[in-house]
Amino acid sequence: MPIQTPQTSKKHSVMELRARGMSYSEIQRIIPVPKSTLSMWLRKIEFSETHKFRLKKKRLQAGLAATEKRQKERRQKIFEIRQSASQDIKQITKRELWLSGLLLYWSCSPMRKINEYREGVRFSNSNPDLVKFFLKWLMEIGDIERDDIFFDLFVSEADKRRESFIISNWMRITDFSMKFFPRIYYLKGKTGRKHPPRFSDLGLLQIRVKGSALLQRQIDGWINGILNQFWGMSERERQRRERLLSK
Repeated sequence: MPIQTPQTSKKHSVMELRARGMSYSEIQRIIPVPKSTLSMWLRKIEFSETHKFRLKKKRLQAGLAATEKRQKERRQKIFEIRQSASQDIKQITKRELWLSGLLLYWSCSPMRKINEYREGVRFSNSNPDLVKFFLKWLMEIGDIERDDIFFDLFVSEADKRRESFIISNWMRITDFSMKFFPRIYYLKGKTGRKHPPRFSDLGLLQIRVKGSALLQRQIDGWINGILNQFWGMSERERQRRERLLSK
């Protein structure tokens, strides 16, 4: 009869645990044995289908738990970065508000021909935050009265049944009553792109400012000043470029 050494006893215990369907990590928590030793001792152990399914399920759960942990850590890191970056923004000065609103208007407005400036200020967007920001800019920088601001709403024909929901949301976002939303345009097909923006379910809102041709020309002059600062482009050169692009 072979002598039962502590190593032999440990091996038998390991084999019994494996026969019950335990994984290497589960066995190691009970009997601290290197993984290389486990592989050598257990290489001939055959699993039943039940045990194979259990181990496969356990590996899947472990993989999902690891993925969830990584995602949680990533979300926490993103949150910390955003919180830190948010604290970099102190109280916004009037000049900062003026410049940021000007650049927002410039980036969101199509280039116009000179004779179209009489239509005044127009700003279109589907993002409520940008709409609210530009309204603040109009009233604080442009010195525009609330009664001179109106809204046009562009939605898909498919969203016609959601009209009251869409309008009520824009009324809440802008803090303007129903009388300031005189026009709703229904567009055929989808208003969004293949990958629509975050707020496309509320359609596209256009801000119109009554009697703002002078402000529009002032905005145009500010933009020209920026172009002149960065590229040395004079008013005459910019007008020439606009004529070329509008043909």
